[in-house]
Parts: sequence; structure tokens; C-alpha cells
Amino acid sequence: MKKAATIEKSAPTDIDSYRGIRHRHAGEPASVLIFEAIGAIPKPGPLEVRVRVACAPIHPGDLHMIRGAVRGGPAPAIPSGGRVPGFEGAGTIEALGERVDHSLGLKLGDRVAFFPAQNGWSEQVIVAADAVVKLPPTMSFVLAAQMLINTITAQVALRAAGAAFPTAQEPRFFILSAAGSAVGRLITTLAHERGMKPLRLVRSKQGAEALRKKLCGSPVIATDEADWKLRLTRAINRRTIHVAIDAVAGDLLKEIMGFVTHGGTIINYASLSTEPTDVQGLAPNELTLRGVSIGVWGRLPPQMRANDQATALRLAQLHREQFDVAGIYEPHEIAEAVLAVEKRGKEGTVMLMFDRSDGANI
Repeated sequence: MKKAATIEKSAPTDIDSYRGIRHRHAGEPASVLIFEAIGAIPKPGPLEVRVRVACAPIHPGDLHMIRGAVRGGPAPAIPSGGRVPGFEGAGTIEALGERVDHSLGLKLGDRVAFFPAQNGWSEQVIVAADAVVKLPPTMSFVLAAQMLINTITAQVALRAAGAAFPTAQEPRFFILSAAGSAVGRLITTLAHERGMKPLRLVRSKQGAEALRKKLCGSPVIATDEADWKLRLTRAINRRTIHVAIDAVAGDLLKEIMGFVTHGGTIINYASLSTEPTDVQGLAPNELTLRGVSIGVWGRLPPQMRANDQATALRLAQLHREQFDVAGIYEPHEIAEAVLAVEKRGKEGTVMLMFDRSDGANI
């Protein structure tokens, strides 16, 4: 039987209230988000911790949800007092619930990354104790704040892809769109570790050249080049492609369908394109289009989630170059920050910096 932690006092704070970024209705993020007082500092429940947030990333999916866009999933409920976005970040534990499991090894002052959490874009956040990951002393908050969602998304997509391959097929070649994105690079890194062979698609010739330098080892093809489909055909080299992993949808997904064999599977985990997706190619070729979401991750067995957390920490330590930062913004600069997220040609993650007191900007 697991032992529960004894009640610990909260770390002292200089203030008894906190601030966060909130919106009161759906709309364009640059217009509806505001940094303001939220209320009294919350107390963690018995199995929770309270984290003083150092920094938190802004993901494209966060902006879809703020807009209430379909491609962001079901529109989140916005209570009468408004909603604070954000599910991931990093900071310092300031309070522990009275029944936090001793085996987690958590204590006041620990530097941690967290996911999933509600209200992540704020100075204080309440998180389930098993949703935080203790950080090595030398790991910066900026790196740690972005390591969980993207790596776990890559894991979820690869698990779905692995289940779709015929068991006898070796090596496992698959098509990967949005390969230059943060998640795309992590999918490639994990695939290479597992002996899988991604045929990588990116949007531009410039992006292809940059990706080859950053992460070599498998073909990279730019879809803005007139002969990209011929290049992909040559890379496939008469192999049978049973699986594609897609994060774009729209017209590109329609083209990808033509390269997947009869009865194959397309795994979709995002919709970067604003174009509608034509699915008429699915039925004639008996293709399966399977959507996967990180939203299911919290319902996985505890050991599987712990393994995914450990993988995220390992990749962040070994492949720091895969966790680029496109820009760091103060909370009051939220309008500029969200515009930077969707800037064409952006490389890396846009970060919100709530506290610089503990090496967060390293």
C-alpha cells in the first residue's frame, strides 16, 4: 500500500493573490485575452500541488480553443468570470496536498514541469501530483515548459501508427506531414529510435533545407516544389506505404491519400490547414482516417503515463535542439505573443514568462 505524505505547510509568499491571462468570450486571441487579477491564491486538494509558474508555452491548439474553432476540438466552456487557457508549463512547487504520495518524491521548492493542468497561463496553478515531473537542477524552465505536450503528442501518434502496420512489415516506412514542426521533429526522433522510417513532408524548400541540417536520417520533401509528388514517389521506391501521420489536413491530406496503399491508415493529430478536407479518396481505397488526440492521455494507465513523462524528460536532456524557442514574452505582451505563434516561417515555441527569479530564461 502506498503511503501518503504528511501535511506540509505552504511556502511563504509575498502576496495573497495572483494574476493570469483570461478571456471572457471566444474570439481572436489578440483581441480577447487580457492579463489581470484572478483572485486569492488557491489551495491544493489532498492529491494536488500548487506550482508558482515560471513560464508556459502557447501552442497553436490553444489559440484554436480561444477562437472556439472546430479544429481545436469541442469549444471549452467559458464560465461567467472568464477562462484562463493553458495546459502545460514549468515552475516551483509552493504547496502540497495532505495526501500526496510519498513515492512521488515531491517536496516544497522542487522545480517541476506540469501537464495536464487547467488555467496554465497564470502565476499560480493547481496540478494533480502525478502530473508533475521533477527537473534536473541544470534544466531551464523554458526547456521544461514545452517538453511534455509535444513529446506526448508524438507518442500518441506513433502508438496509433504502430498499431496500423501489418505485423510482418520491416522496416516500417511511413509518410509524415508537418515534419518540421516541434511535434513532427519529435515523431522523427522517436521513430528513428524504433527503427521506423519517416518520409518527411514540409511546406517549403527553405524549411526542407533547415530540417535536413537539424535532423538528418530520412528523406525531406518540400510540397511547394512542382515535382514534390515525383520526389516522394522516388523516396518510396516501390515500397508499400501502409501508414501516414498527418497534422495538416486540407488539400495536402487529399494528396497523401494517393500514396497510401489499399486498406491503409492515415493518423491525423492536428489540422494546420484552414482548407476543408476532401475525403472522397478514402472509400475507393478502403482507407481508414483515424483522428488521435492528446486528450485521451490522462485516461491511460498510470505506468504508461509515467513512461511517457520519462521519455519526455530524456528527449529534452538528449535533444535540446529539438525544443527551440521562437520568442519569450511577458504576460502583459499577450497580444504580441499570440500573433507571433502564427507568424509564417516561425521556428520554435512562443513562451510566456511569468517569473524570472529561478533561471527560467536560461
